Amino acid sequence: MKTKYIGAGLLSLTMLITGTGCKKLLEEQPRIAFDPTFFTTTDGIQGGIAGIYSSFRGQWGTQIFTQLYNTGTDESLKGAAADVQHWFTYNNGLIRSQANDYEGFWNTLFIDINTANGVLQFGADANIPAATKTQLLAQAKFLRGFCYYYLVTTFGQVPLHVTFNTSPSAADAPAPLADVYAQIIKDLTEAAQDLPPTPTPNTGKPATKPTAQFLLAKTYLWRGWSSAAQPGDFKAAYDLSKALIDQKATYNLDLFPYFGEVFKEGNEYGREVLMVIDHTKDLKFGQN
Repeated sequence: MKTKYIGAGLLSLTMLITGTGCKKLLEEQPRIAFDPTFFTTTDGIQGGIAGIYSSFRGQWGTQIFTQLYNTGTDESLKGAAADVQHWFTYNNGLIRSQANDYEGFWNTLFIDINTANGVLQFGADANIPAATKTQLLAQAKFLRGFCYYYLVTTFGQVPLHVTFNTSPSAADAPAPLADVYAQIIKDLTEAAQDLPPTPTPNTGKPATKPTAQFLLAKTYLWRGWSSAAQPGDFKAAYDLSKALIDQKATYNLDLFPYFGEVFKEGNEYGREVLMVIDHTKDLKFGQN
């Protein structure tokens, strides 16, 4: 009899819980939401740009940038590890956006591109001094071009987005290679026109005019060897590079006598360095 009583009690409790649960579903009440108009404020624009720069730590602040960008070139030697042999083979089918090696790279850069799109789309209406706005929007153009440069030179055709997206979607398609290169060139050209020739004091060494010119020259070289090549690509790359060298004094840039000096402590902001993004000024523990 005791067993029957326990069973009946459990059945009653189950019915009670079930009946109570069906009467009212959880109604979520979000306490916070992102409003794209935040990009029309100084904090919104500066925060967006700082967020993009901050994300670069995951790509260029660790060994992964060497693995993804230098393998397969004369800057690296092929090792014996069997699981990364595809890094050394151009056009290998394992180099794709959903592969473990490249998924984080792909996702990070497209998140950054969307942030830059928000800054550019809404930041133009920001009620801030014109000179400040021009500089910030130029940074956003450079960063969008920077991200697309690394995407197109890694994957070839990729989706091309130049407006801010607030609706998640699992469907997308690559844009023609010519369109992607054209957008990169447009962004970097406009950025180079508005970025300062040297960094603003106490800002580290973010993108400047020569940084944009340098990456623009590389873009012309890459396009010149691609199926989207234009007749003047190599000449444009030469002209930009020559102008950068000729005006090195204006930009406070030059080569060190010995290449190894670039890596000496204290030369992080040296004359041969075009761009430096510090995560922290504390050099301990490899966290910078």
